[in-house]
Amino acid sequence: MKKIFLFILILLLLGTTYGQDLTIKKGTQHVPAIKVDDKIWHAKIDGEDFLLLPRATVDSLTKKILKQKAIIEHHESVMAANDSLLKKYENFEQRADMHIQDQKLLIKTADSLYVGYKGLYKDLKRVVGLSTFAIIGGTGLVNLPGRSWQPVASIGLGYHRWQAQYQLGSDYHEIIVGFRWNLGF
Repeated sequence: MKKIFLFILILLLLGTTYGQDLTIKKGTQHVPAIKVDDKIWHAKIDGEDFLLLPRATVDSLTKKILKQKAIIEHHESVMAANDSLLKKYENFEQRADMHIQDQKLLIKTADSLYVGYKGLYKDLKRVVGLSTFAIIGGTGLVNLPGRSWQPVASIGLGYHRWQAQYQLGSDYHEIIVGFRWNLGF
């Protein structure tokens, strides 16, 4: 019904000449149309506003509306893709945060193990008697040619596995540099 009525309005518009008043007939009722612009008329029928426009203007507006709809659809698809990416990034961020927490826990455990093993190593060195530096001392007997057995003493220093000793006795002196080799038992 509205299409027919619009068609009648357009026909009436075309039937009038420029500068004349326009009246739209609906049944027995005559509705005046007010000129808004050179080619645009406005009429109020049954409480609704109607505009009479040239076909070229309607076609132009329709094209603009379709173009705007296409732009809106494109923007909506871009927004949907961005929302999807945002959700993926949020998921990635949550997993990265969990991974960081796991790594912090592993580092804390590794630090605890390191401190424990370091303490165990220090305790083992004390029990076994190994240290970085050592004082080496000893006594013994030496058989010199042409003499009987004579007592001898030695004093020295040790660093890790290296040892340096000075041996002394009556008419006897000697320097010894050595290396300690652990046999593993």
